[in-house]
Amino acid sequence: MKIRHALEKDIDFLKEKDRHLTYETLCECISQRRIYILEINERSVGWLRYNLFWDNTPFMNLLYVLEEYRGNGYGSQLVKFFERQMLNQGFDIVMTSTLVHETALPFYLKHNYKVVGGFHPNTEEYEILLQKKIECRRLNFMEVKFYKEEPKEIKYVVIVARYKDQFVFCKHQDRTTYELPGGHIESNESITEAAKRELYEETGAVRFSLDFVSYYSYNSFGALYYAEIEEITELSYEIESLYFSDYLPVNLTYPLIQPRLFNYVVQHANIFYGSNYKRMIAGALYDSSKNDPELHRNSVRKAMEYNTTLPHELEKRRDIIKNWFGSTQEHFYLEPTVKADYGFNIHLGNYFYSNFDCVFLDVAPIIFGDYVYVAPRCCFYTAGHPITAEVRNKNLEYGYPIRVGNHVWFGGSVVVNPGVTIGSNVVIGSGSVVTKDIPDGVVACGNPCKVIREITEADKAYWSSQEKIFLEDIK
Repeated sequence: MKIRHALEKDIDFLKEKDRHLTYETLCECISQRRIYILEINERSVGWLRYNLFWDNTPFMNLLYVLEEYRGNGYGSQLVKFFERQMLNQGFDIVMTSTLVHETALPFYLKHNYKVVGGFHPNTEEYEILLQKKIECRRLNFMEVKFYKEEPKEIKYVVIVARYKDQFVFCKHQDRTTYELPGGHIESNESITEAAKRELYEETGAVRFSLDFVSYYSYNSFGALYYAEIEEITELSYEIESLYFSDYLPVNLTYPLIQPRLFNYVVQHANIFYGSNYKRMIAGALYDSSKNDPELHRNSVRKAMEYNTTLPHELEKRRDIIKNWFGSTQEHFYLEPTVKADYGFNIHLGNYFYSNFDCVFLDVAPIIFGDYVYVAPRCCFYTAGHPITAEVRNKNLEYGYPIRVGNHVWFGGSVVVNPGVTIGSNVVIGSGSVVTKDIPDGVVACGNPCKVIREITEADKAYWSSQEKIFLEDIK
């Protein structure tokens, strides 16, 4: 099934059945993009035509499906498509009408249309007016929440662990990503027993201290622990390897939940760090005046070198970025100017592009997925400062990582704040200030940035048709 805007080639199909309009008016409706065609296996089998009631409310004038295709839900699909399109255009109310004796009335009532009045045409029966308030359905985007009181049913344990002044992450044999140790609680064990067992099975830890940090929820309830490992033995079970790092890996198995759990432990557990730098990179409070100044100076030098390259020096630009940033893939390009605190905490996915004057304050990792496009003057800030002046004035700061999924477009002058995770297939509108996580598959904008709507199949159909027209034009 496919729903698209009507084109000139559809006029013969439409005028055969739609006898309410003159040929000229029908052509005008097509040019105004106010007719949607329903196709099944590339055959046109129905359509929906609308106009504006009082010049400000979308009004369905005609909904029609060929008789042999009725009873399969195609009319409902046309109506839902129309409602999404109107919502995307900024309307929050749609209307239609039907004669009192027509079977369409139960159909519209089933789709939550309400009777708001009616009238008596001179030559026809009573016409009923119907109206529906449309709104963006609430997205099923779960947030990680933390609790001190024990919930009724705890299913999981997760352990943030350190060994020799580094955090420990494990890789399962059937995965290419890393994760925090943890897993299900067995029916015959306590929560703490499960945490000890999972820590041993997933890291090989045989001597360690283990402290409870918090309960959490994300779809279901779990318990969060912090462990200091003193001795590790040979790995067994399904774990292939361990990864030791000062911060979360770039390629996380659960990027929507584990950064939240990790950051909570860093903020609330009693963790020893071997240096001020390690505190910074982990997301703990650190003294910004005590880091090696050469780390920032090196970034300043790289920025000056990059930003003064000539337009044709593309290979030189690539080499500078590769030696400056933490990691890159094969395809990337950044328009000068580029500025960064350190550079080594910036990780670019494949086909990354940023336009002029972008800023990356990377005291914590900034991780981009594939096909991320960044418009001019966007800023990614992992750095934060205490709210209270007494602490802030002592040069104490913190940094929380920023993660961006695949296929994300940032409009101009977007600001992304510390600790934000942005999903995949997302558009962030220009001028937005992103303070909270953004789920997959949405358009979001504003200050603070909020989800405006989902990216729908209608969007995909429209832009696919535009691409097709473009390809035909350049033949």
